[in-house]
Amino acid sequence: CIHGAYLRDRKRNSLIPYNWTEYLRRRFFRIYPGMFAALVLSSIVGLFWQTGMVQTPSLRGFLGHVFLFSNFDSINHYSINSVLWSAVVECYFYLLYPALVWCFNRYDRRYVLPTVMLLSWGYFFLVSFLSEAGSTRLMWQLTFPALWWKWCLGVAVAEVYFGETKSPVWAFLSQPRVLLALLLLSFASCLLSDSHHASDFLRLAVPFIVAVGLIGVALSPCQLLEVPLLRWFGRVSYSIYLFHPIVLVGFSLYTLGSWWVDLPAYLILTVVVGAAGYYLIESPAMRANAKKREAAPVAVARL
Repeated sequence: CIHGAYLRDRKRNSLIPYNWTEYLRRRFFRIYPGMFAALVLSSIVGLFWQTGMVQTPSLRGFLGHVFLFSNFDSINHYSINSVLWSAVVECYFYLLYPALVWCFNRYDRRYVLPTVMLLSWGYFFLVSFLSEAGSTRLMWQLTFPALWWKWCLGVAVAEVYFGETKSPVWAFLSQPRVLLALLLLSFASCLLSDSHHASDFLRLAVPFIVAVGLIGVALSPCQLLEVPLLRWFGRVSYSIYLFHPIVLVGFSLYTLGSWWVDLPAYLILTVVVGAAGYYLIESPAMRANAKKREAAPVAVARL
């Protein structure tokens, strides 16, 4: 969560005013180049081959993703590349984050997050009640105000991890057996026979389970989050997520014979493509922004 980076920066540079212009520029170069590359490549692939995750491109869908209004377009919400909608939502979260920090600094932070989450839940249930069942309702349920409570859970994890006090509760959660129980609990939806209840569990309960589990992992003495391989996967995970639908197109056209061969091959190729996206697109874009920042005469705080 970006909030963890913000809190770490404030501890190191508490006397230096935070530069929000630089924050927005860094977020842009971190998120947008990879997203745009995935959009262009998916549009090219979608002209010739289509799957459930890569569709025939349209000008309205393309511009909707570029200018971030596809989040409110029920026709093109999932268009071209069906995972791009969540990248669009993430862009809105980053744009709103300065307002959330302002609330933290102005009001009691113990009440800010619960209030924001309650407002997000209220929006979710309101649009669910008022909108027509089907694609329109699903679109409204996946707009950024309805999903902001999940992002706030990441903020809560950062608040606990970077907090000055360590509650015995968090020490309990960091025990391996508790983390294993949380991991198994997150798959409880598989035991629910009713698909509606299973969907509700995934949407409403699993985010809380994952957040609590992340707190336990972060505070665990074994320092799992410091493992170099996991840190590397964290860096390339965004590109893996953006480009894996394109890899699926290839496997929908050509298979190696059986699932136990196809699945490992798909996972390996997805990681390779994702890593290529990171090193060829994301990393150069971030380096270009860093060089521009270093050339500026004004010192800014890093995020």
